[in-house]
Amino acid sequence: DGDAGGGERDEIGELEEKIAKTPMSEEARTKAEAEVKKLRQMSPMSAKASLLAGLDEIGETLQHAGDISRFEEQRKLSQPWLA
Repeated sequence: DGDAGGGERDEIGELEEKIAKTPMSEEARTKAEAEVKKLRQMSPMSAKASLLAGLDEIGETLQHAGDISRFEEQRKLSQPWLA
């Protein structure tokens, strides 16, 4: 639930491998490698990183469904008048 960045980092590694194996001009390779480097440095929680991972606001929220459920259960116990 809380480890949203791990899968994205694996995908970045796959992109790096594909770039290394794909025939392209030196200029294209330099540009592709620079874009992957930017992606690697991006916070997994940034809007651009989320969009690149195919997540909208709902998808991002669903990644934290377990955390949300645990919070709601704890809140019900500590503040039953709000239930």
